[in-house]
Amino acid sequence: MNIHSIRWRLPLSYAAIALLATLSLGSVMLLVLKNYYTSLERAYLNDQARALQPIVEQILLSDAPPQVLQDQVAGLAFLSQTQIRVLDKTDRVLADSSLSSARQAVADSSSPTGMVFNFPTNSSTPPAATTDFESDNQSGLSVQVVPLSGQAQSIPVSTARSSQVASLKFKNLLGTTLEVYNGPAYGSDILNTVAIAWAVAGIFSTVLAGLAGWYASRQVTQPVLILTAAARQMETGNLAARVDLPLEKQQEFLSLAHAFNGMAGQVETTVSTLRAFVSDAAHELNTPLTALKTNLELAAAEPNSARRTLFLTRAIEQNQRLETLTHSLLDLSRIESAHAAFEAFDLRQLVSEIGERFASRADQAERAFHLMLPESEIPVLGNAVQLQRAVENLLENALKFTPIRGTISLSLETSAETVNLTVADTGIGILPADLPHLFERFHRGRNAAEYPGNGLGLAIVRAVSEAHGGRVLAESILGTGTKFSMILRVDGNSQGH
Repeated sequence: MNIHSIRWRLPLSYAAIALLATLSLGSVMLLVLKNYYTSLERAYLNDQARALQPIVEQILLSDAPPQVLQDQVAGLAFLSQTQIRVLDKTDRVLADSSLSSARQAVADSSSPTGMVFNFPTNSSTPPAATTDFESDNQSGLSVQVVPLSGQAQSIPVSTARSSQVASLKFKNLLGTTLEVYNGPAYGSDILNTVAIAWAVAGIFSTVLAGLAGWYASRQVTQPVLILTAAARQMETGNLAARVDLPLEKQQEFLSLAHAFNGMAGQVETTVSTLRAFVSDAAHELNTPLTALKTNLELAAAEPNSARRTLFLTRAIEQNQRLETLTHSLLDLSRIESAHAAFEAFDLRQLVSEIGERFASRADQAERAFHLMLPESEIPVLGNAVQLQRAVENLLENALKFTPIRGTISLSLETSAETVNLTVADTGIGILPADLPHLFERFHRGRNAAEYPGNGLGLAIVRAVSEAHGGRVLAESILGTGTKFSMILRVDGNSQGH
């Protein structure tokens, strides 16, 4: 058993809480009951003391012999179910019922020192105690005792004894004290019964709480275990692993499973894309590397200097192609990593500078170029270098695929929340079958095979647009021309920043 596992810690916590609650409540309940029954025992002893006081006082005033006082006190103690002690003003014991047997005193009532008890049955107030000494009695003493407190008749007899003591001073005997003690502890049986019931209830509630905690822990840990199993499957390479909780009703676990499945799908897509990218990159890099190696080998083996120069020139071209490809891959990686710093700048000024530089190139290439910009500034928050690279890629494609005397245009249009940057040309156009794959890495249109390129330019354009919270669209008519539109948010907020 792993006590650090929530599967065990939750049941143990439930059981501990139930045990503490039971102990607390039980302790308070027993304390209240004990105080209650202690007060009843004290009240009982006080009642008996008040009832016995005049009787014992009358015996003391009659100057009865000590043995008679002792026997009378023993008899009264038997009737009151207590122990009685009489002390003088120096606390010397005059009589103590614990030193004699009340039962024996009653049994020997015909003895010279025997006692006669008369209890009126219909009197609520005890009559005055009387004593009568007759000459024909062997001891010359006859005692008549009044009934004790009526409460004594309703008190159940108990073998347990109380530790309470009731003490009263005699009114007519200064310094003499009557003590009534060792009365029945008639609450002890109830307290014992309650304590046993409390212990049983405590054990039952603790076990029940532990079982409830076990059930709750299973409800909590089962979805977690399923999530853990799916994560471990992904760890071993099964990227298609997903979490299914058909019986789960807790919204939190359902949200967690949904988030996990979304993350797993994103990981699977990313890894699949990465694998395809590595495969495509290896293929694209292999072509110029093979050509470079071939030209260098031919140049090394060629004795003719003119042909050797030709082979070296071709090798340099392949080297430049490799440089362009690797630079494009690095740029695409930086853009997609979303680590570029954003700052505020004027998009209109940036596009104007790009257009002015491109205008001379278009003129030298015998293409018409039109630049259409709004009069006011267009403040955006973004990365000017990335946006410049995207616009230049679109213009390079337009220049490459537009024939002589064709037209290329660059324009900016703004709305309340977006700005639309458009590059249009009258070039060869794009096949409809190629349009859905136009922005994928290394994809090149089937009608563009004879044109130079590495298939990363439009992928970079899309990455830049998405990094700035926008998108890029393409429209084309084969043989008529193509239009690319980068739609960006004016405030420059992006998904990655």
